[in-house]
Amino acid sequence: MRRILTLATGLVATFSTAVHATSLAQIRERGSLNACVAMIDERLVDKSPENCTQDCVFSGLIIEQVNAFAESLGGLSMSLKEVGWSEQFENETGEVVQSAVYDPRLLADGSCDLFVSNLTVLPWRLRKMNIVPLFRSRMIVMVNAARVGEFADLKTLSGRTAAVLQDSSFQEWIDARNLDTFQDNPIAIAPILLGETFDHVADGKADFAISDADIAGLAMKTRPSDVAPVFAVGDTQDIGWGVSHNAPALAQRVAQSCDASRSDPTSQVNLIWQRWLGVTIPQFEALVSALPGDQASPPGP
Repeated sequence: MRRILTLATGLVATFSTAVHATSLAQIRERGSLNACVAMIDERLVDKSPENCTQDCVFSGLIIEQVNAFAESLGGLSMSLKEVGWSEQFENETGEVVQSAVYDPRLLADGSCDLFVSNLTVLPWRLRKMNIVPLFRSRMIVMVNAARVGEFADLKTLSGRTAAVLQDSSFQEWIDARNLDTFQDNPIAIAPILLGETFDHVADGKADFAISDADIAGLAMKTRPSDVAPVFAVGDTQDIGWGVSHNAPALAQRVAQSCDASRSDPTSQVNLIWQRWLGVTIPQFEALVSALPGDQASPPGP
């Protein structure tokens, strides 16, 4: 975790002096934490009424975990803002330039103190923010429950259509595999909006989708007749919250809170994970690490 923080913080010197993220001291003085979240999956973050734009009530595993972190800062309240997925990586002109180094506009202008959408640590994202790892996960291939028999191993994805969110780690994995493993018969991408991943698979609009193991585990509890896991792909990956390079004290505080929570089976965060997933974070990571890759196998949690 400290290695990733050091790597990302080393980029600070290249930023414009015009960037002014909100510091931890300013957050404490304000008395509230401005957390921004993309509606990645209703089991992780949900809101009611469904189409509300103000006075929304948010719930889910992520919301409970962020509330716990805000309380750990001396009983601060949490102010939650919904953002689009790609908004988390946009520069001041509203573009996502993966090769460029900049502070995302929502962090730079103080709209968001941190992004809590469970961001996978990817090199291009570290050019834009610190991503403080909270847990390690694995990508799981999810298919229509009635079509499990069609997907035995990695090669059975060749030529299929995948439901994919733009600027996601799943798109990055598919793009890379289309340049090697599937170059003769590449995977086609069916672009989706936030929250549509499993709907596209269940409705037959895509042959498969890729999901993080925590979301896959939650889906197995809530819609087992619609979608099913078949195998894991790729290596284990760090997943965490995004903080401005210009707010190192906040990033360090997130890391300290995570370290303390992980080591205590009865911590508030581990109890939240147990309620939603049935396992603590270390137990989840042990299950994920034991997954065989690229062949038919259930995800465990």
